[in-house]
Amino acid sequence: MGLEKESFPPSYETSSSAARYVEDKKDRFEDAKEAEIEALGPLDVNGRVADWNFFIIGYEITTFVSQDARTKYKSLKEVKTKHVLDLQRSGFAIPLLRTDHSWKSLFSHTLLKIFKFVPPPLDQDRLFDPKKDRYEFCIVKKWENSSYNRFEFNFTPNPTKKADNFTLFMIYHRRYPIADISPYKGRRYRWITPKLWSLQMDWAYELHELNEGQDSLIDDLQHDGKVSKSNPLLGSAWKNSLLPQVRDNSRFRGREHGVVVYHEKLYKVSPVRFGYSEPVSANVGEQRELESINSVSDEALVFLCMVSVLKDVEDNRALALD
Repeated sequence: MGLEKESFPPSYETSSSAARYVEDKKDRFEDAKEAEIEALGPLDVNGRVADWNFFIIGYEITTFVSQDARTKYKSLKEVKTKHVLDLQRSGFAIPLLRTDHSWKSLFSHTLLKIFKFVPPPLDQDRLFDPKKDRYEFCIVKKWENSSYNRFEFNFTPNPTKKADNFTLFMIYHRRYPIADISPYKGRRYRWITPKLWSLQMDWAYELHELNEGQDSLIDDLQHDGKVSKSNPLLGSAWKNSLLPQVRDNSRFRGREHGVVVYHEKLYKVSPVRFGYSEPVSANVGEQRELESINSVSDEALVFLCMVSVLKDVEDNRALALD
């Protein structure tokens, strides 16, 4: 059966069941909290409004191009009209990424599997289906060390072209407020935990492009993926394990391209916004429909996968403290 020519959102029907009552109450609470976040406005990156303001939520982490995109997705996903289908086929009102946790074992270092959503196919008369309209975009693996955690990101940008696959590493220092990224498209990047903490957030990260000659944990990564003991940023294992974390990030900073902001927890996990600006273009918003998943650049997708890891780290830390 095809889509209806004209329809309206289904009317809200209450239920006397306890399960439905709890679910309704949870939905209203989440809607109210997300409205508060949206009212804060877009994030600033390096003195100007970020090109994208991604919204990331849930334990099984789902990423949207914006808070508004999530709101529209929740409102329209059951509305079977040609107008909604046209929107979804253009990449609007659908999620961008979903991150699933993997079961850890002694024989696997796989931490997360990240799926990229795509618009519903043009040759099928149906709305977006989150189980069908996606593919495996990135597999994240993790190794632990006394001085750092090493994350390996294996990307599949195009499932039909394996030659385009590539791998990046992120070294997350245990004592210093940095997580360094292996060179990507000729640039070196670093995640930094800000020195000053806002009263509106429990944690935050900034994405910086490193300057020429600036030291990085990735600079002399060995063939086995370990950081060389001679790296000036590594430090001694006992200090990294026992001494308090260093919060002064002034010597680690470069040129800011993004900021990750945590907001008040919803049911044990944190909603997160990631404001990101392209290194080159200063007018991305004038060139693209930024509310469409089709607008998101390769660079932004790569960093979003890393944000999923940072969110997972912080969510687990928060759960351990509860």
